[in-house]
Amino acid sequence: MAAKILHNDYPHRSVALVTASHTLIFHHSAGSTSIGGSASTSSSNLVDRDGFRPAHQCAVGFAATSSWNIDGYTVLSSQPCLGCLGLISIGRDTFLCVITGAKEVAQVRPGELVYRIYAVEFRT
Repeated sequence: MAAKILHNDYPHRSVALVTASHTLIFHHSAGSTSIGGSASTSSSNLVDRDGFRPAHQCAVGFAATSSWNIDGYTVLSSQPCLGCLGLISIGRDTFLCVITGAKEVAQVRPGELVYRIYAVEFRT
């Protein structure tokens, strides 16, 4: 099932991957803050091996779409999100890597499919 990629810039940047049943939200975090609701949330205070603490941190929330208020969100990409590969930080920027193109190439057993990824997008 493909997800819509939405974003909101107020008060801080957040990106949401939304399906009819569930929503995954990546939200700016200034430490170990929660992003509310009855969602499962996770945040991390990362320090690299040189003791550098990134200026930007991310909290992640996952819950039923009905429990999130996404009224202020707008479409970030016209491409459907077929999967999420994760977050990557380059310098002071953090990007969300999503799969926007994949083709079924094999079936291992009934219900177990293998896809070839041919398109990804990096969203800030």
